[in-house]
Amino acid sequence: MRILDELGDELSRAAHDAEGRRGAGQARSLRRTVLFALLGLLTATGVAVAAAAIIKRGDPLPTPRGSDVPPELTPRAGTAVLNGLNVTAPDGGPVWDVRTSRSRTGAVCATVGQVFDGELGIVGLDGTFHALRAGAADACSVAQQDGFTLAGARGFRGRSGTTGITVVSGVAGRGVRTVRVAAAGSSRPLQLGPGRAFLAIFTGQPDAVRPRVTATLAGGGSRTLRFADTGQTLAADPSGGAPWAVEATPARRPDLRCVVGNRTKGPDSPTPSRYLGLSTAQVPVRCGPRGTAFVATQRFVPYVPRVGVPYAFFWGPNVSRTIVWGATGGAQKVTVLGASAKVAVDRATGAFMAVLPGQVDPRRLSVRIGNRTLRGTTAVGRRGQRLATPPVPAWRSVASVLAAQSQPDPFRLIAGTVEEGADAEDVAGGPAWSIRTWKARIDARTNAPRGYGRDLLCFAVGQRGTGNSLREPLDGGRTRAVGAGQPDGRCNGPDWLATHPAVPAVLTYVDDPGALEPKPVRVVVAGLLGDNVRSAELLGAGAPRALALGPHGSFLLVLDPRFAGADLRVRQVRATGAVRTSRSEVSEAACRIGSPPVRVADPDGGPTWIAGIGTTSASIVQSIRRPSQRGPSPKTAPCRYVGRLVGGRLASVADGRAQVYPGPGSAAVGGTGANFLSPGHPVIVEVRSAADQTQRDTGPTTPAQIARRTLPGRTTITGIALKSVTSITLRTPRDVRTLVPDPRSGVFLAVYDGPFYGGEIVATSHQRNGRTVVKRVPLSRR
Repeated sequence: MRILDELGDELSRAAHDAEGRRGAGQARSLRRTVLFALLGLLTATGVAVAAAAIIKRGDPLPTPRGSDVPPELTPRAGTAVLNGLNVTAPDGGPVWDVRTSRSRTGAVCATVGQVFDGELGIVGLDGTFHALRAGAADACSVAQQDGFTLAGARGFRGRSGTTGITVVSGVAGRGVRTVRVAAAGSSRPLQLGPGRAFLAIFTGQPDAVRPRVTATLAGGGSRTLRFADTGQTLAADPSGGAPWAVEATPARRPDLRCVVGNRTKGPDSPTPSRYLGLSTAQVPVRCGPRGTAFVATQRFVPYVPRVGVPYAFFWGPNVSRTIVWGATGGAQKVTVLGASAKVAVDRATGAFMAVLPGQVDPRRLSVRIGNRTLRGTTAVGRRGQRLATPPVPAWRSVASVLAAQSQPDPFRLIAGTVEEGADAEDVAGGPAWSIRTWKARIDARTNAPRGYGRDLLCFAVGQRGTGNSLREPLDGGRTRAVGAGQPDGRCNGPDWLATHPAVPAVLTYVDDPGALEPKPVRVVVAGLLGDNVRSAELLGAGAPRALALGPHGSFLLVLDPRFAGADLRVRQVRATGAVRTSRSEVSEAACRIGSPPVRVADPDGGPTWIAGIGTTSASIVQSIRRPSQRGPSPKTAPCRYVGRLVGGRLASVADGRAQVYPGPGSAAVGGTGANFLSPGHPVIVEVRSAADQTQRDTGPTTPAQIARRTLPGRTTITGIALKSVTSITLRTPRDVRTLVPDPRSGVFLAVYDGPFYGGEIVATSHQRNGRTVVKRVPLSRR
């Protein structure tokens, strides 16, 4: 390198001059110093050159469309400044910083990222740097004098589904003197930049790190914010996954105090508790006299809950654990004897818990609390009743329990009934499509739907693969096998098909479901009309198209992408001459766009999220009509929806699939909820949090997830507010931000990447008369 050669020559000349002025010993010392300095410079420069060679520069990340970002969240040109915090992340790469700016309405905005060649951006998982343009911000909020104007704990994805970092950042108010962050068992002060920004980085996702930040105010006092944490005392799980929460709980008698515990939810839990819809494992409530130490020790093993059987507590299909829990009686130290265990103690209530592997025999354990040693179970029930020593069940695995007590497949394929229909050419140039039909029967141990027999006719579609296989195209160029059975089959009873026109399945495939404007590449239309159908034709795709009917009245068409979103129906002529026309999936959508919706950019830069007030179809209105309601049924009813905007239409995007579906991702049908609002309850808040389980083990699959390091799944926070509400400040496990409800509908919307497993949502509504109302939505027990 030329610059290093010149620098070496200059240092040599300096050493030579010094040698002439000083003694030989001094010269040798100076030569050694110069040599070491030069080697150090070469090493540091070599690292810098290597880093520059490893990190590639890609295109800047696209900024959201102006229509997708409200003025209060749009940074004003010329106001952006880096804060020079330059924090190094545990996983390496360029330093991180916070860029602060002002929005078009004067709000304070902040964006977190890495600094490379003086620009703020993100180094993706592929080692490519993408700049974050100054025209976009992570969050904006009204400036606060005391406390935090902005604060958040954002997770950035690692190279596998459960790794990564948590970046804690924010902007402190002018009245804040210092800021400290506490996480992972340590606490440290944070530097405040010129824009009052602060920054800290930890290994792991927010649900595992559970950080909190505390601002010390210049006028005295402090403010603390917790992220993904409700302040519960947490006991570590032996797996290192989601921890356990232990807490005091009310007793039935005033002279007793009680303790209970449950496993929290988290992305790294090795048990079914990682699924948001499944209850986590719990231990039963155990009590003892106030001021006296007590303990309960028990082994819990997985089981499949039985419908109709009451349970005093729930364990369910969670892994075996041996658990010690109770209360200290005022002692400060608790030790489990007989096994290595870390004990979590709530210093305020004395409740404690230790969680051990299920193979540990509880009969070999004792607990030292202060100067006392307790063995077995000394606790009593909530009414003070004595408890029998719990039996010690044999250890067993979750897999063995599910295999022994698994639920029957409700749709049992009848062997020898699989038939192949005709192929259809792929208009996008891919492999040919085919339809496969079979007969099935609802298992005798499963209740059949009302009005149905137990016989079924089923079909599935896919592209031809090797051998006789069918494959479904997924995002990122991946495919998956399509089987004859659940979950790929679409089934109807033959008796139902004989009297009803089946709605055709319309599958709209797009080039990139993660793009802002996914472009349809094909529309697959398939269905099964049943036996004794003389002829059928497709309506809504230009002139009526005659359908070639295969086994059991099955049909398959692959249409040009211009028919995406078309109102496609099937008219059939039965053998009796009866003519029936089906409804369409578009007309059956639970909610349709009404007035202009609220628009929010997707965290991955995908299709815009929208929320608003719409209308439902007549058939949906009829389905929710109560038997007691009299008079003619209305043709439409109001609804409130959340979904994506694709091709100007309300749609939903399937996780991991290259498909979009008509209609919203969620909807409140039959009303908007506005009738439940009042001055005392001016806001309705709804949280929908879903993990993309298809990526748990595979890691990121889309270019946007690789470039942005975003988390799989989405959390939406939406609702409706009174017209008197001017703004809503949301405090979530991820951040603090301020939203402005739509002035026409009162609807508001926020979208986050990844699910929220714990913590709470705090919504503070600000009204024109100066009044504020706080609404809390707990998440930890959802």
